[in-house]
Amino acid sequence: MHSTRSLLPRRLATVAFSVLVVCSAVADVLTLRDGRKLEGRITHESASLVRIRTSLAELEFPRSQVASIERTKPKGEEFRERWDAARGAEEFYELGKWCEGRRMRKETRKCMRKTIELDPRHAAAQRWLGRVEHEGEWMTPEERERRIAAERDARMRARGLVRFEDRWVTPQEKLHLDRGEVLVDGLWLSLAEAQRARGLEEFGGEWLPRAEAVARAGAERVAAAAGIPFVSLVEEQVLLAGPVPRPMLEHTARGLVLGRAWFDGALDAEPGLGILGGRLAEFYLFTDSSEPFVASVGHFAGLTDRLPEGWAASAVRVHGFWLPHPFPMSSARRWHRDEGSLIGHCYHHWGHLLLNRLAYDGRLLPPWYDEGFASLMEFRIHGRNAVFCRSSLLVSSGTAAESSTAFHFDPKEIREGRWREIVREALEQGHALGFDRIAAKQFSQLSLVDVAVAMAIIEWLESLGPEAFAAFHAALHARAPDAPRRVIERASERHARYDAAFEAAAGEGFDHRRADREWRSWLGTH
Repeated sequence: MHSTRSLLPRRLATVAFSVLVVCSAVADVLTLRDGRKLEGRITHESASLVRIRTSLAELEFPRSQVASIERTKPKGEEFRERWDAARGAEEFYELGKWCEGRRMRKETRKCMRKTIELDPRHAAAQRWLGRVEHEGEWMTPEERERRIAAERDARMRARGLVRFEDRWVTPQEKLHLDRGEVLVDGLWLSLAEAQRARGLEEFGGEWLPRAEAVARAGAERVAAAAGIPFVSLVEEQVLLAGPVPRPMLEHTARGLVLGRAWFDGALDAEPGLGILGGRLAEFYLFTDSSEPFVASVGHFAGLTDRLPEGWAASAVRVHGFWLPHPFPMSSARRWHRDEGSLIGHCYHHWGHLLLNRLAYDGRLLPPWYDEGFASLMEFRIHGRNAVFCRSSLLVSSGTAAESSTAFHFDPKEIREGRWREIVREALEQGHALGFDRIAAKQFSQLSLVDVAVAMAIIEWLESLGPEAFAAFHAALHARAPDAPRRVIERASERHARYDAAFEAAAGEGFDHRRADREWRSWLGTH
């Protein structure tokens, strides 16, 4: 019987051998005479038989096959023996490291606590327990933070300071803070005063940059006058609002940003809101029904005392209008046009507003210059011209300054961006397109070709460089007549005004006659 049970299959022997590696920390080791080793727990031993329980099975061997038996103690038993034998803090610390190597977490902690009980300054044991040192004492991190906070509080009180929320202040400061005041540039102000001192203004329960808050409040009043909810968008220097889809406002805003960049570069203008009087320009767009646009006209008329009599009655009959005073604003409606034309109207008005606000003092610019620049702004932004203010479609005849025969053309050519070609064609046919002819005209007298000529002259001025263009504008503005006049009727005075402007731009002796020749020559090569 014994010989049969003692036959260990090679496979089981191999498995049993592998158990040696797994259980070496807690098992007895049975070594057979053929060199194999089994690991487990000896459950029976006699002169004739040895029985061992492994993790897979309980096996028996004749005593004659056993070379040796190595007995081990359970970890817990060995720990107790070592604990009882330990003397002094360092021995308990080493026992703790022994336990840690055998993953005996509870015993490790017990040893470390015993270590610092015997030696409170044992740094390694203190650190193992997660403690930190503060001024010669070991404590938990939380205790250290409380100790540091208490020490800081004591120092602050010793300096005569008192607590306000999460900071220390003087008793006098606390009196102001308890009243809700804040310190701005050495002055204690109420919250509202402080926000305004920082350039903010309250709108809709939020403190916004003043220019934005003022513009949003303005849009709210226009919406109330129009009797319809508005969608609003603020972008850099403008607020856009109206009963229109937001993507339309975003598209328009991107064009206005491009237009401002061109303006600043062409006229050497200072970027920012200075030219706009520190405000955002306000653009109002109306689509579909014209009733909201018409209803809002009275509100705009009440914003300024610089409008001529009958302005409101005229405004309700047009596609849109712009006002440079008391702040720059534009209002336009689609009114049987496509959305692209409405957007182009905003670009056109942007040109009017920026040009008129440059060194603005209430006086007005010549119609040819004002309209030509606005039309060029629109063209530069999206390559076409949807809007011309108060222009007819033909070069009219009947004055000595104009040719006796009207110049006929397809207006669509100019609107689609071929205005330079139209001007060249008119010049080639001998039509009188002289500068002084358009300089003497009021807005209502400008034809479509007159506006195209103005655009060409302004492009020529731009080609002279931003400093030259800016000098022209400054000289022209310096000799402007008092509002509401725009045109100097007396030819000699008008010529003197333009001679001074062209000389400022192009050099001494460069009068309006020479400028008339130069822009034609420039157009022929560009």
